[in-house]
Amino acid sequence: MLRFLICGSRTWTDVGIINDVLSKLPKDSVVIHGDSIGVDTIVEVLVKEIGLKSEKFSVTKDDWVTQGGGAGYRNNHLMLNKGEPQVVIAFLDPQNESQIVKNLIELAESYGKRIVIINKK
Repeated sequence: MLRFLICGSRTWTDVGIINDVLSKLPKDSVVIHGDSIGVDTIVEVLVKEIGLKSEKFSVTKDDWVTQGGGAGYRNNHLMLNKGEPQVVIAFLDPQNESQIVKNLIELAESYGKRIVIINKK
């Protein structure tokens, strides 16, 4: 069973590309995501339709209050450590690059994870 961490821009709206990628994953895959708007929301809907398993690592309103801007960065560590993905797939919108997604990619590189980046056209 392979574990994939899917992340990306909150402004991403292209469902088709994400569907194409998820549809090619092995049927016993687990898809990990941060349960945010944009890519994460699209992923959760498609994972259910395709029949893959998902694990959500949500940042709550309380997390944002107690941790401030660090909540998203802390969640990146949790997804990589507790989620234990073998592969990270990032859907990026170069016009609206998120610092939290950029941080996740850098962390994944430092962990030696395989990273696939798909840029919005």
